Amino acid sequence: MGAARAIDRSYAGVTKRLADAHRKRDKGIVAVWSFPDPDEREVRLVEVTKSVPFREAIVPFSFAPKEDMPFESVVILAHPDDWVRIEARKLKLPRGWKIETKKLA
Repeated sequence: MGAARAIDRSYAGVTKRLADAHRKRDKGIVAVWSFPDPDEREVRLVEVTKSVPFREAIVPFSFAPKEDMPFESVVILAHPDDWVRIEARKLKLPRGWKIETKKLA
């Protein structure tokens, strides 16, 4: 029996693990974008997915930390057409989120 793998509880590790877990559950996801919190207190993701309708609105979902996810997290589910509007700055992201993004692997 092999040794158990340690769970990466770093900010970057938790961000990637959360994005990967959501990708596995939602086959409609076409991209996941991270908006890093400079203070590393909150994991911020926009999941661009065909699984939600085009809304022309931003609806953030907040989650409290837990043992294997030691940071607060905020996830926005955005239809691809909403993402286009976010990039064009026609839909505003929550305060403190910057459009300068990186795509998660």
